[in-house]
Amino acid sequence: MSPPLLSERISLERLPIFIADPDGLLAYDIAELVSDEFLPVVLTRRPEKTPSSKVITISYRSKVPKIPENAFAHMYYVQSANDTSGGLLNGLLKEAQIRDIPLSAVFSRRNIHNPLVEKVLKYSKGKVFFYGDVVDDPDFINPASQIILRVKEQNELSVTHQGLRSIFPVSKYHVVSSVIRYSLVDVDEVSVAAIVPVGEMYELSLARMIQKMFPNLSLHFLNTKKIMVQDQVLRSDVVILSEPDNALREAIEKEMSTKRVKKTHFLIKEKQNRARKYVVYAFLSIIAFLCIFLFLSLGMAFFGQRLLYRSIESVRAMSFADAQKQAEFARSSF
Repeated sequence: MSPPLLSERISLERLPIFIADPDGLLAYDIAELVSDEFLPVVLTRRPEKTPSSKVITISYRSKVPKIPENAFAHMYYVQSANDTSGGLLNGLLKEAQIRDIPLSAVFSRRNIHNPLVEKVLKYSKGKVFFYGDVVDDPDFINPASQIILRVKEQNELSVTHQGLRSIFPVSKYHVVSSVIRYSLVDVDEVSVAAIVPVGEMYELSLARMIQKMFPNLSLHFLNTKKIMVQDQVLRSDVVILSEPDNALREAIEKEMSTKRVKKTHFLIKEKQNRARKYVVYAFLSIIAFLCIFLFLSLGMAFFGQRLLYRSIESVRAMSFADAQKQAEFARSSF
């Protein structure tokens, strides 16, 4: 008996929600928190670390897939580093409008002026969330997480740009729980929100916070030639969903005390695999070219040898004109 189709599996389960997260940054965390009430259907290129029967995963292959024709309670989109054109989000938004399904789009705070934001907000059931610098997951690469990473890898508390670069530290749990709360529970309270600390915070602020947790760490200022990029100003209609200071400190302390396991970031690893494929293709192309060149050389040598024999036979037959022509052709073949 063949297994049921995806749409049939979904219809037999809990009310489904659809989460498109190509890089797998937040999808499984969202799925874990809502899986008791909903059936998460995750679209991603990243496999789940510990496969769960509560989640359905659809492999993402860089093209906009056909979304199962089910009555989803909600659709989520988490921006991918490679989805700069917005092809996936545009496809989801179109489906959401046709089916009248609420859609929440999640972007990085550092990408606040993305033109796709306005498209989502024009939809009556569209919401936008901007999240800050996640500090307790090494898959998020940002200025705040890099400070913590340097401490864990080099036992050095260091800042760049004299510690004056703006940062927006936040825990991953606060990001995920805020997105879920204001998309599924308190749905009428916000339409566009930023999950970031209230007020200004700089690299030096985070460094001082870490020093209070680990007084043995001394502060270093790194020399950097990179120009400090000015922060993009938040929209006037953004609601700030700040995390309590004690919760942020607990998340940072927990991450700091976790033993650093050296692993390659998912996106970097994917690029490395792609690079290896290019190297293999290039090597095979060179081998193929050399083989073709060798076969052609052998063929020309064989042809030249035959002409040389015929030239000798022409000389023996006293046909010197033909012998000279054949000898010339034979010489040019070598």
